[in-house]
Amino acid sequence: MIFKHIKLKKQYITPDMVEEGLHICYDNISFSTFPYNVYGLKSSKHTLQYYNSGNCIALSLFLKSYFKNMGIVSYLIPASVPKIHMVEGVNHICHVSLLIPYDKDKFYIVDPAFYFLNPLNCQITNNSERVADSVNVHSSTHTPIRYKLTNADEHNQFEKQCTCYFEENKTDVWHYYVQEVSLEDADAFIGATFMKYKPEPFIVKTVMDIEHNTVVKLYHIKRPTIHDCIIIKGMSEVYKGPIKDIPTKLLKEIGMRLFKYFNKNIF
Repeated sequence: MIFKHIKLKKQYITPDMVEEGLHICYDNISFSTFPYNVYGLKSSKHTLQYYNSGNCIALSLFLKSYFKNMGIVSYLIPASVPKIHMVEGVNHICHVSLLIPYDKDKFYIVDPAFYFLNPLNCQITNNSERVADSVNVHSSTHTPIRYKLTNADEHNQFEKQCTCYFEENKTDVWHYYVQEVSLEDADAFIGATFMKYKPEPFIVKTVMDIEHNTVVKLYHIKRPTIHDCIIIKGMSEVYKGPIKDIPTKLLKEIGMRLFKYFNKNIF
């Protein structure tokens, strides 16, 4: 992968503006590997265009496009993940997020794949440990993240890194690296590797609950084999078995609620 220097600059964007973009993402864009593993797409740009969904690259790209329409410049950046989320076989750099400069020494980092509620507010000249909130949609719990800009680690060829850990487990750290990765490299070296080692298609459909300031999982559909699927609605598994035996009512419900994330034949 080739990485490029990010020149931080002053531009007007507030945490509220960033959070609104995240809310729109959680309402409309689903984390899904169906476009890659079932429909054969290679580009996260195309998964967004055709299926309103995709992996971490696609979700970050959606936000990049959203902010671009507001005149805000942002950058796809490489990242690692905590061990609890790492897929066996992938490289240390196995994830993509988004960096949004707002001053010459300040920037936000957002990670829609980890369902951030707040951006990481990184300040080079006023660097201290801060806390942001995220949601584990599979357990319906908030998981605070502690973060701080740190020096390079053994994997780091980058200028800066933001080191994070979930408040409940300070030894399981991960990093967001402050250099730009191109969409093409992200898809070829990060997205493709993730699909190789996690080939079973899945989709997670969420919605933002503004009143309670949380992200809610509506559906989680997994296809462990080409003939079988698991359907989770909210926190409850409502079906597990052959695709051909999915109850007609449930299949119709999924088709109505999730049609924009699939082609004509959902499975």
